[in-house]
Amino acid sequence: MRKMIFTSEGLNQKSGRKLIRKELAKDDVSDKKIILFTLCKYRFYEVLKNACLEMGFKDENITIYDGEENTKVDDGFYDYIYVTEGDAFDIMEMIKGKGMETFIRRMVKENNATYIGASAGAILAGSDYLLAKEFKGNHSGITECDGFDLFGKPATIIPHYTKEDLARFRVNMEAAQPGVLNRYKGNIMHVRDGRVLVVEI
Repeated sequence: MRKMIFTSEGLNQKSGRKLIRKELAKDDVSDKKIILFTLCKYRFYEVLKNACLEMGFKDENITIYDGEENTKVDDGFYDYIYVTEGDAFDIMEMIKGKGMETFIRRMVKENNATYIGASAGAILAGSDYLLAKEFKGNHSGITECDGFDLFGKPATIIPHYTKEDLARFRVNMEAAQPGVLNRYKGNIMHVRDGRVLVVEI
């Protein structure tokens, strides 16, 4: 069974650390490996590493990947894949530019690694992340917006939205771009601030 954990706040925020730590407390992570995807410009290294150490991961089992040339990735198995919050387009541009989207899909789909998506990391888990431009815009120039497709079907997750926010968004999108949401075949999920959405497939 594949498990995915989604939040609107990530490990760089106290609230996000608390949410993710609580969810991972159900597992014994002392001998588990985690890889965290972030961007160099975010400068989250120490915060991410300390958050992982606080959750019980050993230092040698923590890999932070930012696309820089000195980043080393073990070709073996990772138990947890974390994709950070931030700009979805910039994050995916880095991941695709380094060919790491195939690695992420393989770890999750074939090896049943637990995927942890925070904000941008949540929307990137879907079949596409076209809706991200409705919130922040696309400044990277990316034209193909295929996501990691971790659900195995058309689906998307909108972070920071309550049930009521999502209902309004649906109405507004349908009025502005009729039929644009049909590509998800009704599989539009949301995760509000301060909450965790856990999906098992």
